[in-house]
Amino acid sequence: EIELGSVFMHTSELQQKSAQRDEAIEYADGFASVTPKDKLEIVAVHQSHGHVTGMCGDGVNDAPALSRANVGFAVEGALQAARNAADIVLTEVGLGTIFSAIEISRKIFERLQAYILYRIGSTIMIVIFLAILILGLNQIFNPLYVILLALINDITVLPIAKDYARGSLVPCEPDVVKMLILSTVLGCFIAGQTLIHYGLDIFDTDGDEQLQISVFLQMSISSQFLIFMCRNEDPFFLARMPHPLILCSTFVAQITLSFLCTWRTIFPSELGSLRVLYIWLYAFAGLLIVDLLKCETYVLYYNNGSRNKYYSWLADGIWYLLTCKCYHKKHRRAADRPPTGIIAPPVSLRSRAGYRSARVSIRRDNPNNLNAEQQRMIRRSVTQLRIPVSVAN
Repeated sequence: EIELGSVFMHTSELQQKSAQRDEAIEYADGFASVTPKDKLEIVAVHQSHGHVTGMCGDGVNDAPALSRANVGFAVEGALQAARNAADIVLTEVGLGTIFSAIEISRKIFERLQAYILYRIGSTIMIVIFLAILILGLNQIFNPLYVILLALINDITVLPIAKDYARGSLVPCEPDVVKMLILSTVLGCFIAGQTLIHYGLDIFDTDGDEQLQISVFLQMSISSQFLIFMCRNEDPFFLARMPHPLILCSTFVAQITLSFLCTWRTIFPSELGSLRVLYIWLYAFAGLLIVDLLKCETYVLYYNNGSRNKYYSWLADGIWYLLTCKCYHKKHRRAADRPPTGIIAPPVSLRSRAGYRSARVSIRRDNPNNLNAEQQRMIRRSVTQLRIPVSVAN
C-alpha cells in the first residue's frame, strides 16, 4: 500500500446526524458494514459538500445510492435493479473502464478549452483590427481576405480534436472568467501587432492592394501561431508536442498561402520573397511576446509563478540552442509522460464484481525506480477511485 489512508468508519458511526459526522464522512478513506440507507446517506453528504459523486454497485442494496449519485455505475454482471438505477452500465469486468472514461473526458475538456481560447482570441483580433481600420482610420479592407482568413482558421483548427492532451489529475470545471480574460489579452495584442505591421507597411509597399495582402498574410500566420499558445499555461516551446495533424495543417496552409502571395494568382498583386520572410519573422517574434503575456496573465490570475519559470526556461533554451543540446528532453516534465512501472490496464481482480478489490500493481523488476513526482501522481490519480495499490514481484 502507498499512503492511501487508513481512516475507516463503521456503520454504527453513521447513525446520528451531525456536522462532525458529515465532516468525518467527507474525509474518510472507507466504510465498513454499511447498509443501503448508509450508502445513500454517504452519497448525500458528499453531494451536500459540493462534490460530484460517483457510485459503483451490483445489487439491489446499491440501487438507492446509484440513483442518488451524480453518476451511477452498474458493474459487469450487476442485477437488473442496479442496472435500472445506474446511469452507466459497464460491460467489462473491473474499474479500468471508469478510470479510462475519466482520463479521456479530462483530455477532451482540455482540447475544448484550447479550442475556445483560440476561437475567441482570433475573433477578437479580427474584430478589433477591422473596427480600428474602418471606423478609426477610415480605410477599407478587401472582404475577400476576411472570408479567406475565417475559412483558413476554421479548417486548420479541426485537427485539435486529435491533439495530445495530458488531462488534469483533479476534477475540472470551466472557468469562464479565466478564458475570457486570457483570450481577450491574446486577441488584443495580436490586433495591436497587426496594426503596427499595417502602419509600417504603409511606407514600404507599392499600392494599397499589396499593403492589404501583406497585412492579410501576417494576420493569417499570427492567428495560426495562436493555436500553439492556447494549448496550456506553460511556454509553448516547453509544452508537449502537438499532434502531427495540427503541425501539418498549420504549416502546410501557411506555406501554401505564402507561395500564393508571391505569385499573381488569386490576389490582384504580389509580394516579394523577402517581404514574405519578413512577415514570418515578424509573426514569430510576436508569438514569443504574446506567449510571455500569456504567462503574465496566469501570474496575475493565479499567482503561480509562471513569469519566473518563463524567463528561466527561455534563458536555458537559448543556452541549449547555442550548445546544440536537447533542451526539450531535459525539461520535459514527469506529468507529460506516463509513470514507468505501471502495468496497463492497471486493474487486476479478486472478485467477479471487481469494484470491491481492484488493485493497481507496480512491478519491482522495473529498471527505472519511481521518483517522488511519479509516486505523487500515482497517489493522486488512484486515490480518486479509492483503489489500493500493491507491489508485485
